[in-house]
Amino acid sequence: ITPGNHTCFAGQCTLRLVGQGLATTDRLKVVQGNCSDSGTVLTPEGGSDTTLFFTFTMTATPRTLCYCASHDGDGDGATCTAAGDFVAEVGLVSIPSFVPSAPPAEETSDPAATSGV
Repeated sequence: ITPGNHTCFAGQCTLRLVGQGLATTDRLKVVQGNCSDSGTVLTPEGGSDTTLFFTFTMTATPRTLCYCASHDGDGDGATCTAAGDFVAEVGLVSIPSFVPSAPPAEETSDPAATSGV
């Protein structure tokens, strides 16, 4: 997996993870803190053995991305279910702090609308 920092807009996040030997049974966990913390576990929405896609929503707080390569890292008999399975930190995700308060005014080609008549 190629680690990196990612940015989401308006709380909507679409991430593309790139690596070798990836599988759609792999999982991504989004946590506030480190990979041993609890968080939201995501299932890929598609991909291949070199690219996986994940989509989710989040708040403005930066989050850590943790990866599970479809294995049982903590020996509990289940894959990608416990904190010990997510051993690879693969980046951070955040939302920009600047959000426009209103959309820009629409332009018009009607002269009466712009002349005040």
